[in-house]
Amino acid sequence: MTNDTNSSDVQLMDEPQKVWWIYVVTFAIIYTVSLGFSCVSYGVHCLTKNYKQQQSQEKRRKPKLKRIHELVRQLISGDTVVSKIFISVTFACNLIYIILTVYRAYTPLEVEYSFAISQEPARIVELLVVLELICFAVIRLLAANNIVLYWLDLYTIIDVLTLSHIFVSLALGVDWLGLRSARFFWLTQLITVFRFIPLIHSQDIIDLFSLCIYFISLLFFGTGIIHLLEISGDPWSDNAVVDNNQFLSYAYFIIVTITTVGYGDISPETAFGQTFMVVYIVIGLAFFAALLPVISEVISNFNAKRQYTKFDRTRVPRHVIVCGHITAFTAQEFLKDFLHPDRGDSNTHVLFLHPIRPEKDLKNVLRSYYTRVQYIAGSVLNSNDLQTSKLMSSSAVFILADKYTNNPLEEDNGNLLRLVSIKNTTTEIPVIIQLLLGSSKKQVKNIEGWNPGSDIAVCLNELKLGLLAQSCLCPGFSTLIANLFYTSDFPALTSFEGLNAWKEDYIEGASNEIYATHFSFSFEGKNFQEAAHICYNKLGLILLAFESPEGKFRKLHVNPSSQSNPKIVVKSGVYGTRGYFIGQDIEHVSVVGSYCETCDEASTEKEMHKFVRRVTQRRCDCFSELKVVSTHPLNGTEVVVQKEKTSPRTKRVSRMEVAFSWDEDEFEELNEEYSVLLGDPMKLEDALLNSDYDVVKKDPGSIPDLADHIVLCVFADDKSPILGLHNFLYPLRNKNGSRDSMKPVVIVSNSTFLKHEWPLIRKIPDVFVVDGSPLRIQNLQAASISSCSVCIVTTMLSADNNEPAVNDKEVVLCSLSIQKYLKRNATRQVQIIADLRQESNVQFLDFGDEDEPDERIYKAQPFACGEAFSVSMMDSVTSSAFHSPGTLYLVEDLIQCTGTKATCQIVGVPLNSEEYAGKTFQDLYNLQLDKNNLVLGLYRRLPAQAMLANCNPGRSVSSVVGVSQDKHYVITAPKSGTLLDEMDIAFVLVNKTSTPAELN
Repeated sequence: MTNDTNSSDVQLMDEPQKVWWIYVVTFAIIYTVSLGFSCVSYGVHCLTKNYKQQQSQEKRRKPKLKRIHELVRQLISGDTVVSKIFISVTFACNLIYIILTVYRAYTPLEVEYSFAISQEPARIVELLVVLELICFAVIRLLAANNIVLYWLDLYTIIDVLTLSHIFVSLALGVDWLGLRSARFFWLTQLITVFRFIPLIHSQDIIDLFSLCIYFISLLFFGTGIIHLLEISGDPWSDNAVVDNNQFLSYAYFIIVTITTVGYGDISPETAFGQTFMVVYIVIGLAFFAALLPVISEVISNFNAKRQYTKFDRTRVPRHVIVCGHITAFTAQEFLKDFLHPDRGDSNTHVLFLHPIRPEKDLKNVLRSYYTRVQYIAGSVLNSNDLQTSKLMSSSAVFILADKYTNNPLEEDNGNLLRLVSIKNTTTEIPVIIQLLLGSSKKQVKNIEGWNPGSDIAVCLNELKLGLLAQSCLCPGFSTLIANLFYTSDFPALTSFEGLNAWKEDYIEGASNEIYATHFSFSFEGKNFQEAAHICYNKLGLILLAFESPEGKFRKLHVNPSSQSNPKIVVKSGVYGTRGYFIGQDIEHVSVVGSYCETCDEASTEKEMHKFVRRVTQRRCDCFSELKVVSTHPLNGTEVVVQKEKTSPRTKRVSRMEVAFSWDEDEFEELNEEYSVLLGDPMKLEDALLNSDYDVVKKDPGSIPDLADHIVLCVFADDKSPILGLHNFLYPLRNKNGSRDSMKPVVIVSNSTFLKHEWPLIRKIPDVFVVDGSPLRIQNLQAASISSCSVCIVTTMLSADNNEPAVNDKEVVLCSLSIQKYLKRNATRQVQIIADLRQESNVQFLDFGDEDEPDERIYKAQPFACGEAFSVSMMDSVTSSAFHSPGTLYLVEDLIQCTGTKATCQIVGVPLNSEEYAGKTFQDLYNLQLDKNNLVLGLYRRLPAQAMLANCNPGRSVSSVVGVSQDKHYVITAPKSGTLLDEMDIAFVLVNKTSTPAELN
């Protein structure tokens, strides 16, 4: 080894004693004999003819031997105080041995030298240390289950090379530096010792410490070996070099080499040293390369642990906690809707509470909303994590569900357990929980602390099936409702220049959502129709419903009839009447709280937009002089309320400040006896339709004569979870309709799957079943698909989490095959509604649209036409339940969910009457409002050029596969000046007391 900086200190070694071979031979003999004896003993034990006899003798000796074996194992296990002390003493002895080895490497300069034990006290200390280490090695031997594997263990080989060294040196009187450095590997015992000391609790730090110990052991082992080889020289050459600082120099050389720095100032000179370094570099570099990412990960996890374990509540005005199924996709969808600017709430922050630290995709989502979003790695089932997330000071808790899980029952049970954990901590904080099954929704009332007035259970499958059912009665209904609750992110309409006029109308309508705000004092004492007239004609808003205080609860009135005639009551605080409006954003809707009938009486329709901006910016002084005597909702005392100059809208009301009336007995009654038309129970076998074409052809009377019916195609197998088909069928059998007007329903699915659904639907009349796959054309023929009015396609098959896009393959293929079949055989116009799991698959449903491949579903033509739907659209209802209390009850009332007393219904009213010729939407709205009905939108015929988009020139509309000549699209809350078309169908919200004559 050459050293450029210390060449003057280097001198050649004079006639070194050559006794190193005695050490090597001794090591080899001890190890070979021990290993050979063990192998022979084990082989004789296994192959002897009297093995069974010896086995029986061992059984007789087993209790005693077993007791000794267990005692020895317990001594080195570290489970008892004695074993911990013994292991700690052993590690101290190893450390002393290593220190003596380093000391020996520095002095004297020769690799071999004679000594007298009486003159070197360190030899006595080393001898005592070696005796203790030999004792530990013997105990390990006695505790070993397999003696052969014991002798092949690395630490046993190290014991032979290092512990026998002292006895050979005492016998020869000559010491050799030898392979003492191999003892550095016993530093790894420090990891075991650290587990006895409860100072480090972080597993990441323990893992990092363990890797560092292994790296240090390998480093100093290499330093000792290269030091030995270099100062010993090659046997055939006198090239040994001695340097007072060589051991430290070799440590420096090893570190520089492994880290690939390689200054080159030091390099091995001997052939043995060079050969060793070739092997050592390969091993050392591999270990060092494996160590770096682990160190980086440990440091990253340590920083992440600090980042994702603390929450400073003092820095945020208020916050909500979100737990349950948290992924990058679900978090992005929730935040996009919850923090949408249209919500008008810039003070509420979101805190995600999830057991797993966020991965890369989720971190990117959190960074996008870093000013209002925080993340804690913890569980809602852990009380400490709930305390860290400041549950007691939160505004609400959201529990999200995995909508695409293969086991919805297990998912619901997990969310219910999270609900129990929260309610065990506090019953004051409102909880908004997502559930998948209707049966799970019934279980929430059994949870102690559940408050039906403030807590909300959003059953996604129930809402989805209810929307699809109403779409069968009113085409386009699902798109209309989804647009009203989904906070879309459409850019300004100016960016849509050059698009078809229909898409501009659709996008402008889809930008409207439902928002809640308090009425101004100008609405005091007015009924619903009077307030709705002012809101639309003065403010450009559609009043959909309002909630009125009834004691400590609030009751929701959706387009109340003139018979009930509830009045608007305006009070200070949160006890006044609040309305639900359809508008562009919360700022647009908030003008209701500032409207002054006295000051704004002169406003005209042409000045409406200027008027809205003026009302938003000014504070009227008329209200400052008003004094109203009102009754306190809690104690019933009459108080004089001095009206403030600020409008009621200046105080936002969160979910936790209100409660809706909900009678438990009434809830139970509604679930047991839903307001549906029921018949005699029918067995599943009696409802089956024959799908054998030959049999049907010979006997046409074997199947009922179906026409204008509903076909429901459900892809399922024996393992598919329950869908809850009663949520789809109950709205179709409402008691308010006549038996003759109710459309038959044909379900095409697996009969084994339907056996689990049948107990809840067996009393529903006119329900038929075709057993088999909807992809089989014979099954569709048996369902009379060509003469039905609506066909809905959905799936309950297991989802593929590796490639989510293929989860809709059955739905897409079935929809396309039905379109192809109806092109040739349809006797009437049939609307096909595809229920998609993956929104992006909407691009495959229609070859004749101009949608982009990755366009969101609410921007696609099939969705705009009411031919596609996804349960993800219902996520907005969850967010709206916090920002606009009562939203869930509103949507349940509109779709007539199970357990609701629906007071109104949305129907499609054709506008082909001369009464509407040349009229505008405002005229239609006012005309229907006088009849106690509300017009929410239009279902307008799609222009022919739009249906022919992206098709070859010269093709007619009827020649396009799957495209009908009567395809319509939805316009939600059109502009007041929109001219009506004779082909339009109006979405009219009517009372159950309205008659068909009143509608027309």
